[in-house]
Amino acid sequence: METWLLILLIVLGVLVICLTAFLVWWFALRKKKDPDRYIQVTCSTCGTQLEMDKYNPPPKIVCTNCGKEGPVKF
Repeated sequence: METWLLILLIVLGVLVICLTAFLVWWFALRKKKDPDRYIQVTCSTCGTQLEMDKYNPPPKIVCTNCGKEGPVKF
């Protein structure tokens, strides 16, 4: 194997490892919950509290305890 090819493979390997580490770091930061982003919604029937994204709310929410379905109102 020629020297330049070996150097190229080593550099590509290091780049792949760095890219993988960056992507893991990036998605780990996105998973962290921002306290201002989520709100607590309480079911009017059974009182179960559900967490909902305030910036991307679903059109309807379903209670995980009693199954009651209703529109999201702020």
